[in-house]
Amino acid sequence: IHRADFDSLSLLSWMAEELAFDPVIILASHRPSPNSDRVANALSELAGIDKCTTIDLTPLSSIDIVMMLDPLDVDRDQLSKELQLRTAGNPFYVTHLIRYLDTQSASESATLAISKLPPNSREIVSRQLCDLAPATREALAVASVEGGTFSISTTAATLGVSAAELIVLLEPAQRAWLI
Repeated sequence: IHRADFDSLSLLSWMAEELAFDPVIILASHRPSPNSDRVANALSELAGIDKCTTIDLTPLSSIDIVMMLDPLDVDRDQLSKELQLRTAGNPFYVTHLIRYLDTQSASESATLAISKLPPNSREIVSRQLCDLAPATREALAVASVEGGTFSISTTAATLGVSAAELIVLLEPAQRAWLI
């Protein structure tokens, strides 16, 4: 439901309330970054319904990643650590990189396999960015110039906004595990 609009979420909420005592399971998943405050509020209300269970997923650890790798892969431990470092545990990115690795020769060392990974995650990240508001994408673009970490004050000054305004702009990116 990560692309669901407010009306769809309202319908889902109504259905969950109406069916709360029936032998029915409604399973829905979404990305951590709602498109708008209205959607975020609707998700919050949905989570507040009696008998509704919410499970928040955290970034994958290298132990989680090693379990996703082919048991026949050479140097699974090293490969999982490299993937965790490269992806910060983002399940979407990890999954795509593992799929890419699966198309490569299984006899390669982890170092060689990692060296053959795509040099950037443009396609994968662009899918996640498309869900964000243009102002959030602009703030991320400015922040990205500083590298893997960035200064709130420097980025805010560059954008001509206050630090508090920048934090509000970046919140959806943080919820999506982009930062």
